[in-house]
Amino acid sequence: MVSTLRWESSFFGLRSKVFLQDSSATPPFLHHAIHQYRYLFPGRYCKLLFFEPRSLSSTHTTVRHLPNILTLYRILLSPVFIGIFLVDALWAKVACLILIITFMITDFLDGYIARKQDLVTDSGKLLDPLADKICNFSVFLCFLIHGYAHVWMIAAIFYRDALINLLRAFAAAKDIIIAARNTGKIKTALQGVAMVVIVALIVMEQLTDGSPTIVEVKQWSNWIMGVVAVVTVLSLGDYVKANWEIIRRM
Repeated sequence: MVSTLRWESSFFGLRSKVFLQDSSATPPFLHHAIHQYRYLFPGRYCKLLFFEPRSLSSTHTTVRHLPNILTLYRILLSPVFIGIFLVDALWAKVACLILIITFMITDFLDGYIARKQDLVTDSGKLLDPLADKICNFSVFLCFLIHGYAHVWMIAAIFYRDALINLLRAFAAAKDIIIAARNTGKIKTALQGVAMVVIVALIVMEQLTDGSPTIVEVKQWSNWIMGVVAVVTVLSLGDYVKANWEIIRRM
């Protein structure tokens, strides 16, 4: 509970109202504080108007939903990223780079806050991986449209994620949990680094007026996305191998 103290004071005819909040104070303490105030400043008068408790339930509700709010924030910004990326201007590419970094920071924060504050919820478990897929594929589709990645690379990433999600859904129906693998974590980290590096190369190309050239940027980005696609497929093989017994029982 937070206690709200309201008092009215005056000094040589000038009156003002003061509003204070104190989470630990009690009415006797507050009255004692008012008494000391009047003793130190006899030329003033100070009158306690009223003392009211206020619940912190609204604050607790906001904190409890903060991880999901950050997750929804990523989902809502994904179409914004696509719209900005389609603009052929330096400011747009810089904004896209900032958005990608924002995606990564909020992805870390929502999981960290949920675990640290014991705020892990079923809705959060569903929303967080969904937000990751929406953000990543929003970026990858932009790469595909502008020639920074080939179709087979994006298809490999999409099919891998779809098959892993299908495997997890079947396992969950039988009360079996598919644990995260190190290869999956490496894949996720590599995808994040690849997105930042490729957009940074695009910004550099526009900032330096053709050094590196757009052709060179597309060549480098295709190599980077090729590595990402191969690692993604290898992580699928690792999941299948590690959970083969589960797959056989399905």
